[in-house]
Amino acid sequence: MTQAMDQSLTMASSCEFGVWDQCVDSVKDACGCNRFVRKISNADTAAYVKAVQEFVGAGCEPVCGAKCSTEEPSCSSSAGHCEP
Repeated sequence: MTQAMDQSLTMASSCEFGVWDQCVDSVKDACGCNRFVRKISNADTAAYVKAVQEFVGAGCEPVCGAKCSTEEPSCSSSAGHCEP
């Protein structure tokens, strides 16, 4: 389940550097932190939200950091996905 959740986040957060209006929407991850996505209304984001719900619903325990990131989101030019 973790792999499916990670893969769907990769798809939901993929972006094209330099394109306006990306990485401004966010959804909650399994730890309750905001994860920035390309667009809130696309199928990849819906798949990620569903994967998180299934992960939590199955009683799985996420590995969470000490705290959620408060950095401003942006599209990484090197990685091609929304960060943080």
